[in-house]
Amino acid sequence: MPVSMPTDLHAAYWADGFQLQNRSLFFTLFADPGAKPDDKNDGNNLLKFYEVGLAKAPSTQLNHHHLSWLRARAANCGGVLLRADLMARLLVNVSGGVMENAAIALDRCGLPIIPGSAVKGCGRRMAVQMLKELSEEQRPQHLLLTLLAFGWVEADWKSDSDFAQAVGSKAEWVKLKATVQSLLADHFQSLGIKLPVQFMGSVAFLAAVPDPGGKVFGALELDVLTCHHPEYYEGNRPGAPDTEDPNPVYFPAISPGHRFVFPLLPLRVDAKPKVLPFAEQMLRQGLAIFGLGAKTSAGYGWFTPLDESQTTPSQP
Repeated sequence: MPVSMPTDLHAAYWADGFQLQNRSLFFTLFADPGAKPDDKNDGNNLLKFYEVGLAKAPSTQLNHHHLSWLRARAANCGGVLLRADLMARLLVNVSGGVMENAAIALDRCGLPIIPGSAVKGCGRRMAVQMLKELSEEQRPQHLLLTLLAFGWVEADWKSDSDFAQAVGSKAEWVKLKATVQSLLADHFQSLGIKLPVQFMGSVAFLAAVPDPGGKVFGALELDVLTCHHPEYYEGNRPGAPDTEDPNPVYFPAISPGHRFVFPLLPLRVDAKPKVLPFAEQMLRQGLAIFGLGAKTSAGYGWFTPLDESQTTPSQP
C-alpha cells in the first residue's frame, strides 16, 4: 500500500514506506492519512500499518554502546543506575500523536525508551505524596531534599502549588515555606552561591533504556482502546445507549517483561551526600506505587525495582 510522504523523502527512499526496515524511521517519517481503523478489507488499513511496523526488528548495537557509556559515566561521577522490571504494558508519549510517531518513544534504532522528563516526574510525584504523609517535624528536611533533587520554579512557592496542597493547611504551608527557604539560603551560601529564583535540581534524570537482561528486549505489541459511545462523547446524543457502533483506536505498547535502566547522575558536588540517594529512593518507590506513562490507574506502566544484588549488569 502506498504511504504518503514529502517529495524529498520519496526521492531519497521509495514510494512504499513498508519496505523501510528501521522501525523508528518507519513510525516517525511515514504515515497513511487515509488509513481506516475498522475496515480490514481496505488496503489503507490502520491495523495493518501498525502490525507491519511492530514486526520490524530493532537494532541492538547502539543500546550496547549506550549502556557501556552509562556504566562508565556513573562510575566516574558516582551516579546511580537503577534497574526495574516492567510488569505490565507501558504507554509513553501517547500525547505526542498517534499516526506520525505511533504514540511511542523509540530511539533511533527502534528500541523503546522512557524520556527523562517522565522519569523525573515519577520521582517528584512520589516526593510530593510523601510530603502529604509526613509529620510536621519531618516535612522541612523532606521538602529541602525534594527541592534540591528536583528543582523548583517560582510557582512552586505559591499557595496553590502541589507542595502547598500536599501540606493542606495554609498557615502550615506559610511556616514550612519560610523554614525551607531559610535552609536553602544557608545551603547555597555555603557553596558561595546566592539563592536562585529558579533551580533545575542537582540530579540529572536521563532517559531510561532497555537492558538485555530482561525477559524480553525491544518487543512491542498492539493494544486497542474502544470507545462504545462516540456520538455521546462528541455531544451529538443526550444519552449513551448501547446502539452505537464501537470505535476502536489502535496503538502500540511496550511489552511487559522489559528490564529498564534508569540513570541518575549528579549535576553538582552537593548532590552526592544526601540528595542523590534521596532521588533514587523517590524514583524507586514511585515506579512501584504510581508507575509511569498513561493509563496507570488501569494497571499499565508499573514496575518492580530491583536491588543491586538481584541484577547482573549486562555487558555488551
